[in-house]
Amino acid sequence: MRQFFHFKMFTIATGIVLFSTITIGILTLRYVAEKGSVLEISLVESNLSLVRQTLNRIELLIAQQDQTLYAYTSSTTRDELLTRLQFPVAGNSKLVKQIYLLGAKDGSVLYPDAPDKNLVRFFKRRLAEESKLDQMPPLSLHHLHTAIDGKYHLFTLLPFNLPEDAHSYLLLMEYQLADLDLIFAPFTRELEPANYVCIRDYDNNLIYGTPVQTTVKYFVEQRFPNTFYKWLFQLVPRNADAIEQEARNRRLLNIFLVVVDLLLLLSAWFLVYMSRREEIRLTRQKEEFIRNVSHELKTPLALIKMFSEILLMGRGQDERTRQESLESIFAEPERMTD
Repeated sequence: MRQFFHFKMFTIATGIVLFSTITIGILTLRYVAEKGSVLEISLVESNLSLVRQTLNRIELLIAQQDQTLYAYTSSTTRDELLTRLQFPVAGNSKLVKQIYLLGAKDGSVLYPDAPDKNLVRFFKRRLAEESKLDQMPPLSLHHLHTAIDGKYHLFTLLPFNLPEDAHSYLLLMEYQLADLDLIFAPFTRELEPANYVCIRDYDNNLIYGTPVQTTVKYFVEQRFPNTFYKWLFQLVPRNADAIEQEARNRRLLNIFLVVVDLLLLLSAWFLVYMSRREEIRLTRQKEEFIRNVSHELKTPLALIKMFSEILLMGRGQDERTRQESLESIFAEPERMTD
């Protein structure tokens, strides 16, 4: 009963050890996987934050240039305004391709005298619909990013009224998009040593920079908030493959260490199990030996006792009987000794 109790307790302990080992292994593997995911998410978030900062700086550059339009609205008459338009105000004039003065109602071009015909057609037919001029409060800046005959344009719109004129007007600042380096290079130059930078439109046409693979794990993209809102700013670390390989190696190393730990735990349990089995085997041998010795002792002792009683009680009167009893008493210890 006692041995059965010890065996039962050992079986229960073995089950607990196995369950604990497997549980620790599963939890450790999950922790390793989650830690790797957290590191990947952190890197992606860091890249996204970098992209947002860059976009904000580009938008700030455009916003600073947009502010120069307000200088023209201080004119009191249309003639004064037309005269001012001939002399650009302070600002980064390299970014500006042309400033237009339009009638807000019909989209007619009042300045310059010989505008691009495609732009005039666009102003008259589509500008009112796309920019929703009737919903623009006076002196509020708006951006219009659109494609005209397959070429992208960026306009800043500023509706206003002159004090001595009942008509409504619209100032349009067209940005120079023939050389995008003027706008993007000062900002992308800081990113390019460690990243591939690319700007695409929604049709996946390359606008600026180096084409990137969108399937790369650490690829991030962000839409321009207000200005070039039909374009996507994309970024991929130049060492994305090396980062992924390093992360993969780290995961494999962690998994290998976890497996080694599990094997060590199982090996320790196996040694304990084998030691317990050997202990049980020795205990059984000892018990079997004791049973055999007990059995071997009982029979000769019984015979010695029986013949001794015969002699003591005087039952063996003749010499032959006494001799046989003495021989039996002597023979049994000899046999036990052998």
